[in-house]
Amino acid sequence: MRGQVNSWLDENASWLMLAPAALGGIALLVVPAGITAALSVLSWFDSNSTSLILDRELWASIGRTFVYAFSTVLLQLAIGLFAATTVARVSTKRLAGLIGILVFLPYTIPCAVTTLIWQLLCRTNGVLAQFAVLVGLAPNVQWLYSGPGLLLTLVVASIWQFYPFVFVTLLARIRRIDVLLYRTAEIDGATPFQQFLHVTWPELRATVVVVAVLRFAFMFTKFDLPWLLGGRSANNVIDTLPVYIWGSERESVK
Repeated sequence: MRGQVNSWLDENASWLMLAPAALGGIALLVVPAGITAALSVLSWFDSNSTSLILDRELWASIGRTFVYAFSTVLLQLAIGLFAATTVARVSTKRLAGLIGILVFLPYTIPCAVTTLIWQLLCRTNGVLAQFAVLVGLAPNVQWLYSGPGLLLTLVVASIWQFYPFVFVTLLARIRRIDVLLYRTAEIDGATPFQQFLHVTWPELRATVVVVAVLRFAFMFTKFDLPWLLGGRSANNVIDTLPVYIWGSERESVK
């Protein structure tokens, strides 16, 4: 009997070690979420809840948030993956470290500073406006910071600031790949793209999935950058769900 118990403990040791953390996570996350959901269901027929469900601006903000989160995460993954694979091929460690620091720098900048940078770039007489005139576009490029262009500005600014997170995570995983795999691929005549396709990518897939889920959760709930860049924008162009909820609550208490 004791032997069976010991055998069961050995087979399930990893799960038993994870159990306290899992129970703690359930207590801190699942239980409050369940209570909130139960309270919401109980007040389902409340007039405020009904008006909220029928609020077109709410559903529009949810749609904008999905577009914003999906587009920024997709491009963050693409740019971060490209930058990580490129830096990983730099043979000089000091140069690779310097490039890594420069690439990671935008992630360390506060959102308020990021907003100021992109406001200066996208204003009517900003750098991008002057570039548009230089390449022969319309001299008045207010579309860069109003209307749909405001959403484009938000997406580009978000990618610029947050893709370094993807870069650092993927670069750390790439550097853990056995060098012998690449040497074997080179001996077999594999091109750099084939090495990426058959060696790097299979090792990165799980990490990319985790990073994608984390980044989507972070971008879906992002409040500070959309609010600082546009606030309750004209025609609600970049009113993401967090901005909409904050603005609605602020208006309701006036």
